[in-house]
Amino acid sequence: MKHRSFGLWLLVATLARTASPLAAHPAMTSADMEHMLRAWYASHRQTPQAAIPADAVVDTIFAGAYNYPQFDADHDQSTYTDTLTIYQGQVVLWKWVVNVHSTTSGTVDDPQAGLLWDHGLTSAQPEFARTFDDVGDFPYFCAVDGSVMTGMIRVVPAVSALPVPPGRIGFLANPFPNPSTGSVSFRIGLGESGRAHAAVFDARGRLVAALLDRVLPAGSQLVTWDGRVSGGRRATPGVYYVSVQFAGFAGRRSLVLDR
Repeated sequence: MKHRSFGLWLLVATLARTASPLAAHPAMTSADMEHMLRAWYASHRQTPQAAIPADAVVDTIFAGAYNYPQFDADHDQSTYTDTLTIYQGQVVLWKWVVNVHSTTSGTVDDPQAGLLWDHGLTSAQPEFARTFDDVGDFPYFCAVDGSVMTGMIRVVPAVSALPVPPGRIGFLANPFPNPSTGSVSFRIGLGESGRAHAAVFDARGRLVAALLDRVLPAGSQLVTWDGRVSGGRRATPGVYYVSVQFAGFAGRRSLVLDR
């Protein structure tokens, strides 16, 4: 019975791997993955984490999202390899979700892999943040999962308007960090130039802070709430809602303020 159960599991796993690229991951135990990560850093230098304020982060990439060997920046499981576009000088955070991973600059077959940054992402070291001061495309991968787990960061000049993915307007990135003890940012995408409104409301529907009421160009825009009410004092901890309206879109997202 035990051999039959194993055979059935092996068949299901094989079919899953051939049916979806998300499942194309060799079966490894946590111990196997930890061993591979240790072996990698036995011959590669792990980048120290620079001191970066939490509220400087503009976007978060989740490692091991959806319990797969996957980097996720757009909160969409179907885009297996995400391209995150940011402005020059902004900070990106990688955040561990499950298993054992790394964020390693370059590509798997690149002899200079890890030259720009290289850091493990585990339960013991769950975060790594980096400031991108140069314009260009920066591929990265996981040293444990190799070419199965990859991503791309595209850095554009600060004067540029970030592009909106085809067919997508509205919230391009949910409020982050969330929960937060200070500032909260989110990204919206406009299909055409026009007036946009954004405000924060409390759980009872009362206006807490007006964030935006002006004409914006088409493209992706970053909006930030400093965590303060209209009078300037800090908002009390609790659940809040960001409401956004512009031509063709109206929606809201929740966020939590901690102490």
